[in-house]
Amino acid sequence: VMAQCTFKDQPRGHRVDELWSHIARYIENSVTLEKNEQEANSEKLLAKREAVVCIAVELQTSEIGLSGFFIDPDGLILSTAHDLKGVKDMTVTLQDGRKFKGRIVRTDFQRDLVLIDIMSEVSAFISVSEGRSSLKEGDRLFSISCPGGARVTTHSAVVIGPPRVRKNSLLWQVNMETLPGSSGGPVFDEEGNLVAMVVGRFRGTDSVGFLLSLDTIREFLGER
Repeated sequence: VMAQCTFKDQPRGHRVDELWSHIARYIENSVTLEKNEQEANSEKLLAKREAVVCIAVELQTSEIGLSGFFIDPDGLILSTAHDLKGVKDMTVTLQDGRKFKGRIVRTDFQRDLVLIDIMSEVSAFISVSEGRSSLKEGDRLFSISCPGGARVTTHSAVVIGPPRVRKNSLLWQVNMETLPGSSGGPVFDEEGNLVAMVVGRFRGTDSVGFLLSLDTIREFLGER
């Protein structure tokens, strides 16, 4: 593989060096991820699974699957908003198999966040106020989501770069298996603290994901 970078016909060697450094970190992190998979089902994380839900959405012309999680005992769910235009029907499936109709309470397409209500009290939820907002490159994380809408699964991740600003959101880039339906899944650190939420993946790959920062989530919830 050869790489070149020019700007106005002038070579930019330092940008090529940055590319090789990024590739080296990516390879190193891939090895680390394999070691982390066995930690993804620790007791601290298993206790969080009950608060994660699978969301089936019927749109005007298609059907999609999302993930989400309860943020209070009243049945309020946090998820992503980017596919929720033209919603005709929504079904939320809990970990015990119960199904509820979901009702959209508030949508923020700029931050890519939505609040959904199932109009029923729940016993398991994840407190947004008790999470940890600071992350750094190399941090090991774990996501819990419903890829494919079938069942809740846990995936390990490693932060592989500084945060990015997109519209009104702060995003972290991670080396993590990110499949369709993962968006909306909560992300935790090794101690089980909520740190972010899955919002998507790098186009063309399922191994690089993007996480919405906890600070952005708190800003959204604080405006209710």
